[in-house]
Parts: sequence; C-alpha cells; structure tokens
Amino acid sequence: MGRVIPYLQLARLPNVFTAVADVLAGYLIVTGFQIRWTALLGLMTASSAIYAAGCVLNDFMDREIDALERPFRPIPSGRISPHRAFSIALILFSIGLFGASLAGSGPFWIASLLVAFVVGYDAWAKKRSVERPLAMALCRSTNLVLGMSPAFGQGGGVHWIFPVITLAYVFGLTALSRYEVSGGLGYGKWLILTLWILAVSALLGMNAMGVVRNSSMIYLGILILWTGPVLGYGLYKVSPAHIGRAVKFLILGIPVLDAVYVSGIHGFAMGLLVVLCLVPAWLFSRFLYVT
Repeated sequence: MGRVIPYLQLARLPNVFTAVADVLAGYLIVTGFQIRWTALLGLMTASSAIYAAGCVLNDFMDREIDALERPFRPIPSGRISPHRAFSIALILFSIGLFGASLAGSGPFWIASLLVAFVVGYDAWAKKRSVERPLAMALCRSTNLVLGMSPAFGQGGGVHWIFPVITLAYVFGLTALSRYEVSGGLGYGKWLILTLWILAVSALLGMNAMGVVRNSSMIYLGILILWTGPVLGYGLYKVSPAHIGRAVKFLILGIPVLDAVYVSGIHGFAMGLLVVLCLVPAWLFSRFLYVT
C-alpha cells in the first residue's frame, strides 16, 4: 500500500470524484432517466482520467517549486521520478480521450478541448494571476459540458446557465487557493466572496423564477452550510491553514453544487446520485491531500 499511496496523492484521488460528479451531473441533466451506459461510463472514465492527468502534469511542472515549498510531495520526495510522472500523465490523457470517444464524436472533441485547457493551465496559465483562476474555471465548466455533450441540441437553454455558475464558483475558489501558501488576501477577498454569493444568488433567482425545482433548494442549503462558514472564516482569519481548509471544502462542495443542478431539473432523488460522489471524496481526503 505504501507504494500505491504516492500515485494516489499525485492524481489527487479525492478530487477525481468531484470531477466525476461534474460529468455525471451534465449527463443526467440532459438525458434524465434515458441512460446509455456505454456513453455514461465512457464519459466518467474520460473525466476522471483527464482530471488525474492534469494533477500529475501539474506536479511535474511544479517539481522545482514543490522541492522548496512542499518537499513531502511524491516527485520532490523521490518516491516518483519526473520521467515516470510525465509518462503517467500522457497515458491518462490517452485513456481520457478514448473514454470520451465511446460516447461519440461530439464528446471526443469536447474532451480534446478539455485536455487543451488542462495543459494550458499547467504549462502557462497557473503562473499568472488572472489567467490561473480563469483557466481552472474553464476546465471545470468544460467538464460539466462534457457530460452534456451526448445530447447537444436536445436540452433547453436553461441547462447552459449551469456551466456559467460553475465558472464563477471555481474562479473564486482557485483565486483563493493562490494564497494557500503565502496567506494575505488583501482586497482579493471581496472578489472571492462576491463570486460565491453570485453563484448562490443565481440559483436562488432561478428557483424564484420557477426555472429550477424547489427540491434543488435542499441541496443549495447543504452547499451554503458546507462552504459558507469555512469560507467566511478563511477570509476573516487570513492564514495559509485557514485558507487551505476553505479551499478543500469548496472543492469537495462541487458534487453538492452539481446536485443542485440535477435536482433542479429532475427532482431530489436524481440529485442524490450526484451528491453521493462527495462520500468517497471526503473519505479519501482524510488521508490524501486535496490541494
């Protein structure tokens, strides 16, 4: 088991389940109970493999910085060589594209776009203050769109608001994660808080207009309770430890956000299928790092 754990750490295993929640939510939103299992399993494989590949590539690109700031991580600690990490990333990207191809040509091209966003984030955007959260937000929203891709043209316009909400939510949490090592947010805290409020307010507004079902408000309440207090405390008591905890809860809150979307269209029970992705994500996060 000691040999396996460094690879699970490298791939951010807890976060992989949040990526699966995205693509599962997207698929259920547009298909409901009309599930084609080959397509769904292919999309889940694509999402998890591409996400894991991005995490591995991220650590490969950051190996020199991590040697100074996080020497315990698999590559700087010598448990996994840089060459092996890079090879694993390539294999996982290939598995992801193959999985997407099982769902059709549309999903394959969306998965290819997702790979481009992931590589762009790891190789270029993450070192820039604005491009970093934007690129990560695009990765997450595209992952949700990947789940919707087998049914392009079949869903109503309301479905395409959800990736925009995810964009705002993930932009905020990624902007926050920048201060996980250094601390000190300054005026950036107001942008992060505003984006979280906008994401929540958008869903409340959609419910008030009758666009999403009342049952989705149960999951939204859970999301607010799960992320709100820890985010507020992290922004108030600014320190790397508090910010790191806030980022962790925001990431693990993504399956709950996805459940809001699904239950808003198809009811509470279907949202439960998505929110269950939080269970393994939380369990693995107890002994594997998330950020």
